[in-house]
Amino acid sequence: MEGAENIRVMLVDDEEHAFGMMDILLREIGGVAVVGTYTNPLEALDALQHLQADGVFLDIEMPGMNGLDLARAFQAARPKLQVVFTTAYAEHAIEAFEFRAIDYLLKPIRLERLRQSVQRIREARVIHRAAAAAEPALQCLGGFAVQLGTARRGQLSWRTTKEKELCAFLVHRGGQAVEQSVIMEALWPESDADKARTYLYTCISLQRKNLRSHGLPLTVNKIGNGLCPPAWRYPLRCRGIGRAAGQNAEGRSAWRRKAGTAGRFIQGGLFHGL
Repeated sequence: MEGAENIRVMLVDDEEHAFGMMDILLREIGGVAVVGTYTNPLEALDALQHLQADGVFLDIEMPGMNGLDLARAFQAARPKLQVVFTTAYAEHAIEAFEFRAIDYLLKPIRLERLRQSVQRIREARVIHRAAAAAEPALQCLGGFAVQLGTARRGQLSWRTTKEKELCAFLVHRGGQAVEQSVIMEALWPESDADKARTYLYTCISLQRKNLRSHGLPLTVNKIGNGLCPPAWRYPLRCRGIGRAAGQNAEGRSAWRRKAGTAGRFIQGGLFHGL
């Protein structure tokens, strides 16, 4: 697995000695990073909020909360998390697969069966990433852009720079209504009110047609004396930063350097690069 990005997994088992054996087997397989080990189901559920995990190896018979209930809580919080049940009891298999677990391993766990589970987690991650790449996304650092996704390819093109600025301005306000006078002052500070209002309505018309023609959910809505876009349901991407967050020390160092410059991007002009 040299050169491939590690998959990230959690281990949850009320018997702590099980972690040592799993760690040995996963090291033998390679390409797997254990991001957390937990004997307490509730601690594991809390930790999930702060961890980037692709999958979890989860015991079923545990005190306090059994693995099936914990798996339901996991997937409610993180629907794309892949669950592999690990147990000494075969009788839970039917319920586990009704839950749509990606695999079910009987203890003692054999290396080749564990290798299959790891491969299933890896393949699921590839599928989810491909689906995410196909969706439109907003890029807000290093220049504002609407990425159309692999299904349409490329970026949304704008008839005018002001049309793009208006979209960026409304996105920046997080879906909250903005008074027209505030927008006019920000985008056309040198124009009188009548001209600025004409420019604004022209931009709104162009923007609505442009976004609608690509099936994008950013149609501008009028609310009282303000304007408001609906919630953007697709990913928000910060170009360059996510890719730098690798698993090795060099990747993490690069991520820290990128993150350290983020404040300078944000503090600079909002429409830099337009």
